[in-house]
Amino acid sequence: MLVGRRMSSREVLVEVLRDRAYYRTSGGGVTLSGGEPLMQSDFSAELLRLCKAEGVHTAVQSNLAWPWETVVRLAEATDLFMVDIKLMDGESHRRWTGHDNAMVLENLRRLAGRRIVVRTPVVAGINDSVGEIGRIAGFVASLGPAASYELIACHPLAAGKYRGLGMPVPEGLTAPDAQTMERLVSEARRCGVEVRGPRRAIAGAQDGGAASIGR
Repeated sequence: MLVGRRMSSREVLVEVLRDRAYYRTSGGGVTLSGGEPLMQSDFSAELLRLCKAEGVHTAVQSNLAWPWETVVRLAEATDLFMVDIKLMDGESHRRWTGHDNAMVLENLRRLAGRRIVVRTPVVAGINDSVGEIGRIAGFVASLGPAASYELIACHPLAAGKYRGLGMPVPEGLTAPDAQTMERLVSEARRCGVEVRGPRRAIAGAQDGGAASIGR
């Protein structure tokens, strides 16, 4: 069953521009987010170009696990990228996510110098060590002063959604305590990167939706 309706990039732009006054007073704009906007890269690139032509600030929230040829098409009209780095080690990343992170890291290197917010959803027992966060923060610092880092303490509220859908609840989705988060934030700052947050995220939640307007 289709929920919603199909819209062209120009139809979406009409909706975006209804809040133009709000963007001007708030400093916000348009964020293309999850699902995954690069799965519809032609549409996303065109919408971003239209927004930029109207003077609307643009942001993209992506896993960035896409060929550079796809990423660069959106980068030309994107003011801010928001990207997760969950683990630095490729094998560990594959173990916990099912995919290697080499393409993500390489794309971030290519975007160095642009405004980027790198985020780490912190899960107890998986990536909540000072060493792991230090490695990620060091990488973020290497992207230049326009890059910042956000630590997000996960919590297991998504467990109820899994049960409601008759799906098994993923193991290991444990929230780090406040003291751990404070230590991790301190370590990230010690690495010379600007740290935003921390805040909380829903552990195990699946992305959904297409565009967040009025960020």
